[in-house]
Amino acid sequence: MAFDQLRRMDINIASAVNLTDKDILELASASPHLEYLLINEEWGWKTIAGITPDGLLQLLQRLKSLHHFCLAVDTWDYTKVSPALESARMVGFIPRMPLSVNVADSVIHPESVGALADFFGGIMQPHVDSSSWYWSTSAMADRLDSEISRKLWEDVFVKAQEKARTHAQSSPTISQTSNDERTRGDRSP
Repeated sequence: MAFDQLRRMDINIASAVNLTDKDILELASASPHLEYLLINEEWGWKTIAGITPDGLLQLLQRLKSLHHFCLAVDTWDYTKVSPALESARMVGFIPRMPLSVNVADSVIHPESVGALADFFGGIMQPHVDSSSWYWSTSAMADRLDSEISRKLWEDVFVKAQEKARTHAQSSPTISQTSNDERTRGDRSP
């Protein structure tokens, strides 16, 4: 069943959620025009998520109108950015901006901070500012490690902003590229 005209999905079931990349991509296929995708924003996930950063990237590529999402992300063993993000950058993928990101109460491990910063910095460039990032503190409040998780996610977002600025400065804009090509074309040999 396709809900192809659906623009907002806000689901709070007040119990654990365990979605996989496959599940979330099927949802994206059924509702390709979603602008808001919020799952357990008020209650949190209370479990390790099954949505990987690569699955999140595929979701963002499919949902071109999405500008606010709340999903828990699986950061387990995510210590280096996958080739999928580099491929997406090469074809010029940039999600709709501003894009509000809520990682709910995603479990995060210290060794994943650098790779997650690379990932989020890569998808958020070139329009990153602090208003694009937030996460649920009410859901995290129930967890014993909530303060540690909050600090680690803060580190991810600060580093992601730095990475996004670096990507934006090193990548010429379309108009700069066009001007450079015209200038080269006007030169005599």
